[in-house]
Amino acid sequence: MIASTDGLRWFWVWFVVLLLNSGCSSGQDLVISKVQVGQFDDDQWLEDYCQTQGWYQDGVCDGFCPLPEPDCSEECAPLGTLHCQDGLVCIEGECVVPSPSANQQTQIDLVQEAIDQMLYYTGWVDDFDLGLEDLADQVWWTIVEGDESDSYLYQAMRLALLAFPVGHQVIYLADTNLCSQKEMFWQSASRLGVCARPYGDDFVITHVLDGNPLGLQAGDRIRAVAGLSGTDMVEEVLRYPVCGSASASPANRRIAAATSLFSSIPEGTRLDIVHIDGSQSQLEIPPAEISYLDCRYPRGGDMWFNARTTLLANDIAVITLPRLYPTQATGNEGYDELIDMMKSSVQEAFDQAKHAQGIIWDLRANVGGITPIGLEIVGGMPTARAQTIAFGGRRIPGSKPVTLTNEFEYAVQPGGDFSYQGKVAVLADGLSVSAADYFLLAIAEATDVPIIGTGAAGAYGGSGFTVTVGNDPSFIIGIDPYRIEDAQGQVLEGYTVDPHRFVEQDPEDLSQGIDTQLQAAIALLLE
Repeated sequence: MIASTDGLRWFWVWFVVLLLNSGCSSGQDLVISKVQVGQFDDDQWLEDYCQTQGWYQDGVCDGFCPLPEPDCSEECAPLGTLHCQDGLVCIEGECVVPSPSANQQTQIDLVQEAIDQMLYYTGWVDDFDLGLEDLADQVWWTIVEGDESDSYLYQAMRLALLAFPVGHQVIYLADTNLCSQKEMFWQSASRLGVCARPYGDDFVITHVLDGNPLGLQAGDRIRAVAGLSGTDMVEEVLRYPVCGSASASPANRRIAAATSLFSSIPEGTRLDIVHIDGSQSQLEIPPAEISYLDCRYPRGGDMWFNARTTLLANDIAVITLPRLYPTQATGNEGYDELIDMMKSSVQEAFDQAKHAQGIIWDLRANVGGITPIGLEIVGGMPTARAQTIAFGGRRIPGSKPVTLTNEFEYAVQPGGDFSYQGKVAVLADGLSVSAADYFLLAIAEATDVPIIGTGAAGAYGGSGFTVTVGNDPSFIIGIDPYRIEDAQGQVLEGYTVDPHRFVEQDPEDLSQGIDTQLQAAIALLLE
């Protein structure tokens, strides 16, 4: 079975400003946000926060305040100081209950069609609380508060996709040339010549094009986007519409957001920067011509190859494995032929490495492919044990509860063509997906080989059904029909194989062109 073909992985960042206000209460300084107070239950209102925080007559309508709010008015200006209460929108100067136009209703129906298709085909529909009522409400408001342009439809489609925590489900534009527009760019790519990755609560710049329009350099850190930091920054960035996939795990959400930060980020969005020299600044995203840069791999570069060996001076070999599906495939090959093509490339790389005292298998940003090849590699590692790691099958479309067909199992068998008795380490990150997830699961369950880096993507299903919705624009939806369990019967989708040593790219190292994770793996093998 092919767990994943070599696909593009993607993202969008939705612009939100979090209003923070402070005041005094009972003689103590209190800093609390309107977002927090607006979510309080009745028993959490220990005082009139709108009074103590100075929110009455601050120019913003706060519909959650317990007393009449002078800032709330039946009159409004969309860009002025008077705004409408929740549930109303500003139309021609009046706060009214919104009603979708005919075009907006068509957009709402189109998103609902996409949701219905995913519900009908996906193998994971019984395993997650999808929050469909809240999703329908979010889609409705996103489109109704928009201006009928495609950009709001893109936002609503992204929300629909993210509601399914399934790593193989994707939405992109049928005319892929439109995935190069600033409103819906490619996931894990940059249109501004700058790439980033997670670093603690920040995003750190990993590599750039010289003369990039932001003036950033490797090692600079993004502390906040549009005033949001940490987890809030990640979650808001994920909502930007991109030609890309959903996320199955928090590890993937973090890296998908970071690597797509400079994809569809709107012009004018403010970034808070800590530069590598310690200075701080703010910048706004400028209108700029597209300076495309692939952000999936830690240090950039051309990764369009199957496997490649680098021999280091300390008798360590690094096998870079960006995929488990052959680049030379045309789509006309049979499954056995694809296996032979990919395995031949891996065998060539392994033969160059097998005489070294240690091998590092670099699976970072591995886009997946033919799972049995990965398991055969694991079987050749020292300490490999015979073990079944997963069971699964394809959902019969529309079955409820989910009924599976074409069932299979994945197992590790020691020995084989990749047998090796030296020291081994494996590099992984949140973009190690699909067949790479199984590879790492096998490492963790059936060997004692250490994993260095960050948690994997947790996307264990596969590509299966493809449907088209809409006409202008037209969307392609790739839906995952598989349902996979581990050897103990636990659902695997979203399960992250965590590293034995958690290592992120260090800003100072990046500024000097040093790969922090690779150096950590080398040091471990030399111990």
